Amino acid sequence: MTMSAAAASALLLTAVGAPAAASAPVVTPASSEQERIIGGDDAAPTDAPYMAALNVPDGATGADPDGQPDNWCGGALISSTAVLTAAHCVDGVDENLFTLSIGSTDRTGGAEAGVEDVWIHPEYSNAAHDHDIAVITLDQAVDAPTVDLAAADPQPGQDATVYGWGVTETGYPVDDLQKVTVPIVSSADCTDSYGLAYDSDVMICAGFPEGGQDACQGDSGGPLVVGDEVVGVVSFGSGCAEAGYPGVYARVSSYVDEINAQL
Repeated sequence: MTMSAAAASALLLTAVGAPAAASAPVVTPASSEQERIIGGDDAAPTDAPYMAALNVPDGATGADPDGQPDNWCGGALISSTAVLTAAHCVDGVDENLFTLSIGSTDRTGGAEAGVEDVWIHPEYSNAAHDHDIAVITLDQAVDAPTVDLAAADPQPGQDATVYGWGVTETGYPVDDLQKVTVPIVSSADCTDSYGLAYDSDVMICAGFPEGGQDACQGDSGGPLVVGDEVVGVVSFGSGCAEAGYPGVYARVSSYVDEINAQL
């Protein structure tokens, strides 16, 4: 897998150009680079009760229709009416296609809401991965726990956990929330991996040097959490769980004021 504008992209389950159901609109993410939870485990209901699944109509991603909405991206509930996600998950996509399921490990369970508005960071760049952050305003308040934004950054080596419903090692997405814990990587080491593609002012990395555990296809927009705070949003990477290439996340501490302004 080669690195593109947003390697931790919104889900594209089948090859580009694969047919979708005739009755479902075909939606195309900002990038077709793929991400999934690799080397993870089932999350418990109490692990991340603020998780939000961004779903699209059955068959809209090109997957075979199965009577359930398709997995698109993840997000985190940061107020009763707002979900934090990645800009590349919502950029260029009709917001009316999204249905959000919030507060359950079941991708289609929990509280359900639609989209009233979408804020994408004004400096977001699909080409450069910069400012890959967005806030979805829900069309109704939901009764679910929220997660705090991290005002300070974790230290290199500190454990962080990322959550998502993306494709696992089986090659298929899952309906039960997955989690994987990976260490924060120093900016120097991340620069060694990605060169000029990594901007330490707005990005943070996490992963093992040997690879093997990572976020990947369908996990885009999901939270990277340390303690009870979200420190990053799944953004991009080179491949999935590859040695020498940690996952790259939007650095939440760089955007706290701008995110709060949307609440």
